[in-house]
Amino acid sequence: MVEYIVNELNRRLEIEDMKIINWEKTRELQALPKYVNFHKWLKEHGVIYDSIEYPVAFGKNGDLIGIAARRAIGPEEAYLYVPNKIIINDDKVMESDIAFIIHRHKDVFDEHADSEYLRLIFFITYELCKGEKSMWYPYFGIAERSDLPAFWDEKELEVLEDELLKAEIMEYKEEYEAEY
Repeated sequence: MVEYIVNELNRRLEIEDMKIINWEKTRELQALPKYVNFHKWLKEHGVIYDSIEYPVAFGKNGDLIGIAARRAIGPEEAYLYVPNKIIINDDKVMESDIAFIIHRHKDVFDEHADSEYLRLIFFITYELCKGEKSMWYPYFGIAERSDLPAFWDEKELEVLEDELLKAEIMEYKEEYEAEY
């Protein structure tokens, strides 16, 4: 299955001409304050990522922003180390300033089918509202709404060739919209 996915991804990247790195656009992106601040933040918090380049603009026009390897990366070789202290997870939520709210509303944050997900959404929303005072502000600055397929419009979803994936995204979108 993994081999199929890799082959299919490579085929699609070639068709869409996205294997080409647009170095001019890449350097422009890397000079933007949001990416400069993000890299500074990563280094300050002990993230190790010497084997990868970010952001990288793929395609002739640099339309696809992603990560590229700086060198060959072997099987089972770590290329990114992120210390636990900056990973947003349920433990962070329950140790945060808003944990008391979660404890007061067990019907939403404990008993609901999506309780863990809701706790994370609540925490991230709280951190986003803090703006520059949030520890994760540099990360939020580079995260794009388009990174989440649930926020793609119909036109963007039509590009997907995998009907099962499209159906799963649509189902999630419907559940999300009904819930919120």
